[in-house]
Amino acid sequence: ARFRGEDPARVRAVADRLLVWGLAVGVLIAALLALGRPWIPRVFTDDAEVLAAVGAIWALLWAPQPLNALVFVWDGIFMAAERFRFLAGAMLLAAGAGALEMLLVVPQGWGLAGVWWGMILINAVRALTLAWGYWRARMV
Repeated sequence: ARFRGEDPARVRAVADRLLVWGLAVGVLIAALLALGRPWIPRVFTDDAEVLAAVGAIWALLWAPQPLNALVFVWDGIFMAAERFRFLAGAMLLAAGAGALEMLLVVPQGWGLAGVWWGMILINAVRALTLAWGYWRARMV
């Protein structure tokens, strides 16, 4: 473990607890965003066209929040373990997948939804790589 002087089992237990809390917070944020659909966009604009565009992709905003929360907790765990090279590799892979998807947005006519799917893809790939790294390695 790279947590100097710490008991690896205790560090892993804390990291696991952080992941549970992160997932819970992600679910809470998703629920608040889903329930806030009628009001939240209106805080930022009253333009009917913008509100319609946001309404069309609203689920793409709230649904991935639990996954995003896990990714951000794993970021912190890997940073605390000083696994920066692994994080960089995971981000490079995710960015590559996202970039390839984004290159198709305009030619395929996917519009704003396509952009949001690209962002979801980036964090989905990050989640897969970080989960793999977390469960296979004895980093904590």
